[in-house]
Amino acid sequence: MDYDKTEDENGDKEYKDACQNPDPSRCPFDSEKFCRVAGGGNMQGQNQIKLETAPFDPRFPNQNQTRYCYQSYVDFHRCSKLKGEGYEPCNYFKKVYRTMCPAAWVEKWDTQIEEGRFPGRI
Repeated sequence: MDYDKTEDENGDKEYKDACQNPDPSRCPFDSEKFCRVAGGGNMQGQNQIKLETAPFDPRFPNQNQTRYCYQSYVDFHRCSKLKGEGYEPCNYFKKVYRTMCPAAWVEKWDTQIEEGRFPGRI
């Protein structure tokens, strides 16, 4: 399939035309999904997804963010245990650990919690 690509000054290819002129027959990927991820909202101009990362935490000033990931995971579960599942401020920690932690780690930790063998103190 032929598709219009442009390159910026760094040589990165962009697929700008997918959101501006959606034509499924010319698009090598799911243009509806691509436009939502690329920040263009959906094809009908609804709902834009706001992408953001975890804010700086002075407790973890180094480049290696492994500890920040783990501590946020533990903090979320401690907060949820103390305040209940629906307590809104706990979601801050959830957002941080979902941003910082690899999905495989989170799945492993969730399994360990379910089996009662998670090494951290929650």
